[in-house]
Amino acid sequence: MPPEFSPEEAEIARQLLSLRRSPGIELQRRIEAIPQPRRPAGVTPRPLLGGLAALLVAVLLFISPPVQATLDEVQKMVGQIPVIVRTVWPQPVETVVALETEPMSLAQAQAAMPFDFALPAYLPAGLTGDTGQVQVAQSPVAMVKMVWRDAENGFVQLSVYAAGPENVQTLVGPESSETIQLNGQEALLVRGGWDRQSRIWSGQPGLITLFWTVNRVRYRLLAYSEVVSLDELVAMAESVEKK
Repeated sequence: MPPEFSPEEAEIARQLLSLRRSPGIELQRRIEAIPQPRRPAGVTPRPLLGGLAALLVAVLLFISPPVQATLDEVQKMVGQIPVIVRTVWPQPVETVVALETEPMSLAQAQAAMPFDFALPAYLPAGLTGDTGQVQVAQSPVAMVKMVWRDAENGFVQLSVYAAGPENVQTLVGPESSETIQLNGQEALLVRGGWDRQSRIWSGQPGLITLFWTVNRVRYRLLAYSEVVSLDELVAMAESVEKK
């Protein structure tokens, strides 16, 4: 397996392509294994291509073993979430293990996962999705995902997984993250994502992500939408409760 992709990169790549068309299972698996080509030394990075498809990965990175600390790196806790802040995306990325998902009913997923979780009770106007069915990954990290879409081809994605171990970290760029309050508890707000070509953080408009932890279960609510505001995303996150 090429050493250029993390599992979450592969998942984001699959998600990005689905904005334009829905790939079949075989195409999804091929996408997950595609390595990111290296850019020759001295080549000027191309500008953003506009839209989320120009981003390599949003914010979440699964690393095993953990990325080695460098002079270009600061590790800290923001909103009770372990965060690595870098000015440049690390290269090469650790070895990839493909993240495969399968559809399940909400009840099946709740029974299959090694943790309890819930979906938002509130949805901003304009978002549509089947809350009775979710996507489930069993390996390398047990995860449940749900996607809602808006009329402008944007989306909101909820990912839920067990908090920890320490090698599940959030890799972000400088001055891109801050602490906010969700239901009186600290949470992490991240704005933007990594540019595919330059490997530098981009303050991509409309791309915001919330991370928070409930009973040792971590929630990530990622929005790439011109329809859903930050206030609505916060309200959506605060409405998550056990069914």
